[in-house]
Amino acid sequence: MKHRSSSSYPLLIVLLCLTLSSCVENIIHIQIHPRGDYSVKFTARGDSTDLFNDDFVIPTGAGWKTVRSIEEEDDDEKYVIESTRHVRRGGQLPSNFSRDNYPSEIKLHHPLVVDMEDRFFSRRFRLNYTFRGRQMEDKYAALKDVLDDEETAGWQNEVIRYIASEGLNRAKEELPGAVSALLVTEIEAALDSALSSFREIEEDSVLIEWMESKGDWISSLMDGVESGPSQEFLVAWEHQMNTLEKEVTITMDLDDDSFKVFATLPGSVVSGNYDSLNGDTLGWEFSLEDFVDNDYVMEAESRLEMPQRIRSLIVLAAVMVLFVIATYAGSHRERRKQSISL
Repeated sequence: MKHRSSSSYPLLIVLLCLTLSSCVENIIHIQIHPRGDYSVKFTARGDSTDLFNDDFVIPTGAGWKTVRSIEEEDDDEKYVIESTRHVRRGGQLPSNFSRDNYPSEIKLHHPLVVDMEDRFFSRRFRLNYTFRGRQMEDKYAALKDVLDDEETAGWQNEVIRYIASEGLNRAKEELPGAVSALLVTEIEAALDSALSSFREIEEDSVLIEWMESKGDWISSLMDGVESGPSQEFLVAWEHQMNTLEKEVTITMDLDDDSFKVFATLPGSVVSGNYDSLNGDTLGWEFSLEDFVDNDYVMEAESRLEMPQRIRSLIVLAAVMVLFVIATYAGSHRERRKQSISL
């Protein structure tokens, strides 16, 4: 178990970014077509380090038309990625485009649902685009305050405590029966004692050092536990902590991202929670602050009248009326002929 985890180096970059004014601008264009298919375009612009991390991943690869470029801005280079795709009616994009092997639950999910209801005289189009909440209040509320530019002491301890304690709980779920109830009590007591040493620490460097040596830290922690758990359990515990550290990193990376979503729906907009309306284009603008805990949901609905169907119905009704009149007139003439012959 004596090794250093490379997963903490992205966290070092994130901690440095808390004091810098770097920013990634993400713009998403959604255009729904009258037949129910739609086009999506993702555009990201920013520093290369921030642009290519794992927080909000721009889709590339099969099915996507991707263009990369570099823009000069105030003697600085801004990297730009644009990816466009057409989606058939009823089709749905993945809710996350990350290609790493971390569990899906820690990633930022943003499912997009486009639906069309075909009525006789009109079509209804519905858009629902949701950025899943990061639930920071339940996990590390002090870190949430730091990201809100509030002076909050002890947030490093809170992050360490959450990663270590939750990692232990998940390792127990991963390997049920691997440790007895008595051993779990001993481990939790040793863990609580070790975490107490971090309570007054406020230097970022201590958090980084802990992240780099979680395996050694666990081994040292177990020295005080008689008949400690198996090596398999310790490896599972460290693996779970690495996963939770990645989750923290993703959330912190999102703090320097801004998001703009523009959607164009066919026909007339009948409802929606949009921030702006420019012609037939709806707009939303938001950041991590808006989904730091709960989901950020964008919704809109439009109605497209189908005048050609109305005209077809009028023509059909007129033909039927003429048919009824003609039938009645023919029948009336026939009866008159019969009465005259009599």
